[in-house]
Amino acid sequence: MRGQVNCKLIGGPQGDLELTLSTIACKERISLMGDVWVAQGLNGGVLIMKGSIPPSAPWLTYIRDIYEKVKLDKPGLITYQFVCTEEVNRCEKILEGKDRRCRNEAVQDERFCKTHIKNI
Repeated sequence: MRGQVNCKLIGGPQGDLELTLSTIACKERISLMGDVWVAQGLNGGVLIMKGSIPPSAPWLTYIRDIYEKVKLDKPGLITYQFVCTEEVNRCEKILEGKDRRCRNEAVQDERFCKTHIKNI
């Protein structure tokens, strides 16, 4: 397990989950996507989906759980405590010539991503 560490999540929707992550991925805060997301349906409708989001999916929003590092229990084991759940929305910019929305996350509490918010 060189370069990897075991992480234990406490509390929240993902509580009691144990993960093995690369050491470089063990930041002060980590986030895990929930298993339900909303996709654009036909004729302006929406679909509630379950599972991970495929790369080319027409997703609109999903929920992610935020965990914060609280302690190093013993070498190779890090504990993360649940902090909050946040809603992630897709950037609303319609890309010219592609007839689809930008695939980036919108800045929190905004309609556009970091790239497209500059061009408003």
